[in-house]
Amino acid sequence: MAFNPGVVDRIISVTPYEDYSAGEINDPNRLMIRRSVNGRMDGTQVHVLSFLGEKWGMGAPRFTAEQVVDWSRKVRKSDGVITWDVPVQTNGLMAQPFMDQLMAIGKALSTSEKAVDDAVNPPRPYGPVPSAPQLAWQEDELTMFVHFGMNTYTGRSTGLGKEDPALFNPTALDCRQWVRVAGETGFKGIILTAKHHDGFCLWPTKTTEHSLKHSPWKNGKGDVVRELAEACRQGDSY
Repeated sequence: MAFNPGVVDRIISVTPYEDYSAGEINDPNRLMIRRSVNGRMDGTQVHVLSFLGEKWGMGAPRFTAEQVVDWSRKVRKSDGVITWDVPVQTNGLMAQPFMDQLMAIGKALSTSEKAVDDAVNPPRPYGPVPSAPQLAWQEDELTMFVHFGMNTYTGRSTGLGKEDPALFNPTALDCRQWVRVAGETGFKGIILTAKHHDGFCLWPTKTTEHSLKHSPWKNGKGDVVRELAEACRQGDSY
């Protein structure tokens, strides 16, 4: 497995025998999925992570729906997987412009379109091939990435761990909305940053004071991780 250190424009792997290559991409327009010599492909699977807002987990949409659809198609046509980071507002809900972008991606990468793509001259297997679980995961193709936490309220891209837990106080958080949006737009799974750089935990834990137990939201009894997990179970997402 190879994971790019930092945010760069290339999905890089060292040898053609790595079975998985992943990387954070700030500017999808400069994305390069590199191929090695003699027909060998760098990595059996390619995983691209990027964000729809102005920064990871925050800001207004920085791309048009046409742009994110084109980049998503580019990754899929390279037999890759893409994860889009979707900002959540301070009230705990996803904004309509991002929901519209996700809907455009899901519609463009529909099952019928994929079936047409797969029917056109599929390449012969070369070298290591995915296991059944790896292939099933790759077929999911679209994953929603939710950066929701202390940075949502401070406006920082990287937290410092000294934030006041009282800042976290969503007024309309409904994880069922996240799951509903994922289902309606073709995203099979949701990744939540339950604990990011700043160390703030989105559940009330005894391991640190920097957690929801010191938030005014639900009097310190709130648990975003539990609510999202329950919403996923009810909405057939993972």
